[in-house]
Amino acid sequence: MTLAAFMKRLVLFLALIFISGCAQNTISFRQQSPNPQKAPTPAASPTPFTFPKLTNIESRSLDEKLPMKTRKILMDAEEIELFDTTFCPKLLSPKMEPIEPNKFLGCGYTKKVVVTDPSLKRQILEGFYYGVSTSSLGAACFAPKYGLRAMSKGKRVELIICFQCENFRGVSTSGNLGGGISKIPKELFEQVFANSEQK
Repeated sequence: MTLAAFMKRLVLFLALIFISGCAQNTISFRQQSPNPQKAPTPAASPTPFTFPKLTNIESRSLDEKLPMKTRKILMDAEEIELFDTTFCPKLLSPKMEPIEPNKFLGCGYTKKVVVTDPSLKRQILEGFYYGVSTSSLGAACFAPKYGLRAMSKGKRVELIICFQCENFRGVSTSGNLGGGISKIPKELFEQVFANSEQK
């Protein structure tokens, strides 16, 4: 076989691998795409994030910052809403108020994603729990970026998260919340919003 013939076969082989890879990526994305008729707001696709099991010390830290009563509302909710927030003074001291259309904690937001997929919902909550349980007090600043709302059986939780300053605040029907959160789950939150934009 001449060098020219060998090079032609090599180029053809590489082209077939490239085309095959693109086709697999397309199929994978289509399988994970949300049903556009299911909800007026975009639903995110599952992402392959896993977080370590909490140690005893981390579990106690989680219990202090996010009591089981509040976590039960989050876990029992059929869906959770994620918000990409805009700055608003109300977010600095969140209060439990009636839900207003197109508002989160009384403030506007730029994006909203409704998560109904059980796998993705579990990943988001596990990531949030891990971030809360593995963090210290966080910085003195607070510039919230993400919001999270969950409702179950007439109970509600609303959380506002600042990965930049590594802390969170929130309210629930069982009381006020707050404490440090590490940046570990930040990438998952970013991907959820990025996936929703691919719709």
